[in-house]
Formats: sequence, structure tokens, C-alpha cells
Amino acid sequence: ISPSDSEQLSERYHADRERFITSKPMIPFSSDRTESGSLTFHHRLLIVGNMNWFPTASGALWFAEEVFPELLQADPQLQLFIVGASPTEELKDLGKKNPQVVITGFVDSVDEYYNSCDIAIVPVFEGTGAKIKVLEAVGRNIPAVVSEFAAKDYPELSHAFLTARDRDITDFAQKIRILMNSSEKRAEMTRRESADYRTYMLDSVPVREYLEKRNL
Repeated sequence: ISPSDSEQLSERYHADRERFITSKPMIPFSSDRTESGSLTFHHRLLIVGNMNWFPTASGALWFAEEVFPELLQADPQLQLFIVGASPTEELKDLGKKNPQVVITGFVDSVDEYYNSCDIAIVPVFEGTGAKIKVLEAVGRNIPAVVSEFAAKDYPELSHAFLTARDRDITDFAQKIRILMNSSEKRAEMTRRESADYRTYMLDSVPVREYLEKRNL
């Protein structure tokens, strides 16, 4: 469980937080994206996750119905890719109604979407777990806008993405427009993600020892 989960569970069950074991997710940094690569805008937003998990599916649906239409007013070319297995019927219906919302269903690899999209969105507002999609977005070096709920488990990476208030349509749209409208800001976020992710990984004793043994 995540540190924020331990807070909630200790309050709910009146148990000492020391009784809960928290883990620090570790996934490799995997991206060929560079600062210069972030300068070109391809008009593509991305949400990745298991669309059979209610917090992910409901967050994606909320974003597609509430925030995406506002963004389209500023950029009619914009596309939203919702990538993940087992999309709900609501998401499928939305994709049928709006051709600019692409519901992929299961894909063998998410690499092409992380590489071809401009901004990752993590609109998760509930649920337990480590909110791994935050870490994955940073680890794929794609500029990201993350909900407060998802961001709170990653204070070490708080400068590597933009945080939007939970279910705040205006704030989400504003943070995304900042990245849409500024190639310099996208390049800055790419640079920060690369540096901050390395710091995040090195803060783990096992990873640091592994790198030291190999003189990396």
C-alpha cells in the first residue's frame, strides 16, 4: 500500500501506522524523448490504465466528458487517447459518439502511445494502491497533469508534473493548456522528469547499491 493508504487505514481501523507496510514503486526509466522532441505539438492527449478498474475508468470518463470539450474549443484538432484493457460500455459509447476520443482497448504495448502523445493525464480521485500511472508517466518522460489524489503519493516528484485540483474542470483545463500552449514548458517538464526520476530511484537503497556495484 502507499503512504497515503496507511493514513486512511490507520484512521479507519484505529491502528498504529507502524503496523502497515508501505512500498516504494520502482520501474525503469524508459524513454527516448528529449527536450527538443517536446517542442513539436501533435495535438494528442493520453490516459493509460486498466479501464476495468473503477477509479481509472470513472476518472477517464469524467475527463472525457467534462474537461476535453473545453480543450477542444481552444484546439479543434485535439485527440484524446484512452488506452487500456476492458473499457467500460460508457467509454465505448463515448468513443463512438466522438471520433476525437479514441478508445483502444487492450494493446500489446503502450510504448507507441507514450512516444506519440504530447501530454499524459492521470485523473484518478479515489482508490487504494500506489497510483503507478503517475510514476509511469514520469518514467516515460512525457509532460503530465496529475490529480491531487494521485500526486500525493509522489512528493519527491512533485516538480516533475503539474498537479490539478481533484474534479476541478477549470483547473485541469488550465494546467493542460499551459502545456499545450508552451513548447518551452513541455521541454522544461521533460528535463525535470529525467532529473527528478533519477533522484527518486537513487533514493532507494537497493537501487543505489546496485548502481554503485556497477559503477553507474
